[in-house]
This record gives sequence, structure tokens and C-alpha cells, in this order.
Amino acid sequence: MRFSGPFLSQLAAALVAFSASATVAVVQAAAAAASPSVDADARAPGPQFREVFVGYFDIFSRHNASGPFGTRVRNAMSGGSMWDAATGALVADILPFSDTGLHSASGPFFPEAVVPLVWKEDGHYAAFFTSGVREGNAHLSWEYAHVETDSPAYAWMNSRFFIAAVNSTAAPRLTFTVFEETSS
Repeated sequence: MRFSGPFLSQLAAALVAFSASATVAVVQAAAAAASPSVDADARAPGPQFREVFVGYFDIFSRHNASGPFGTRVRNAMSGGSMWDAATGALVADILPFSDTGLHSASGPFFPEAVVPLVWKEDGHYAAFFTSGVREGNAHLSWEYAHVETDSPAYAWMNSRFFIAAVNSTAAPRLTFTVFEETSS
């Protein structure tokens, strides 16, 4: 039995259509089976944040070193100041430190620093350990901040979750806002 060209074309088209619809059906069934349904009441609520501090620090010098994953950035900061976001009162002097972030070869910048400061209220020290991400050449990075201090006035910060938004639009002066997670 011989088949002509038009017959083979119609047969091939029918097989492709059947194969595509069968594949879609199998993928949809697999996705439905792999994706468990979660009761809306069982989902965790999203986080809530409030502004707690605002401030600035200045870049004093910059030293870069190329490496296998991109450019290691060493920004020496000359210090700065931090204010209470609600009252505007000066709460801390930021001491000199450096950002040792990585500007990755694929584009994002991953800032990382330990920011030392002295609380105005009692003269105790604190360290803000920060690690975050900034997309390409954008001027805003979002950074997780963990705080360690022995200050009686600010000891509450040792067990809290903070996010800092650092803006480098006006570099060499960088401004920041620290947000405290309040929903837990």
C-alpha cells in the first residue's frame, strides 16, 4: 500500500496535534498532583514592617578586586549618624566601617557589612550585621540586618528581624531606613 504526499501531511499534522494535546493534559495533571492545595486559613500572613531608624554614612574610599565571581567591592565608610524615625531624635553615631560586597559577573550587587555604632543614650556599642542585594546599577539595596548590642535601652533589638533599605543615589553619601518586622 502506498500513501501519497497529502495523506502523509494530514497524518503528520493529526499526530502532532494529538501528541501536543496529550502532552498538555499530562503536564496539567502532573502539576495538579504536585501542587498541594493549602487551606487559606493555614497560610502564614505576610510580614508587617514599621520604620524605626533613618540615617546616613559616607563612602571615604573605594578599592575593588576582580575575582572568579565578579568584583569584590571594598567601600571604606567614614561613619555617619542615625535618628529615630518617629521622633527625629539623634540616637547613634555610626563609626567607620567597610562594605565588602560582591558585584557579581551576572549583574546583581550583594552588599555585606558590619556597621558599628555607639548609642547616644548610654554610650554602649552595637553592631548591625547586614547582607543584601541590589539589582545591577540600581541605587537601592535591600538588606537583612541582625543587631547585637549590650545596651540596656536597645537590648530588645537583639531578637528582632530588621530590613534596611540603603539608597546610593547621592553617593558618596548613602542614606538608609531601617524597618522592624512587627507581625510576629
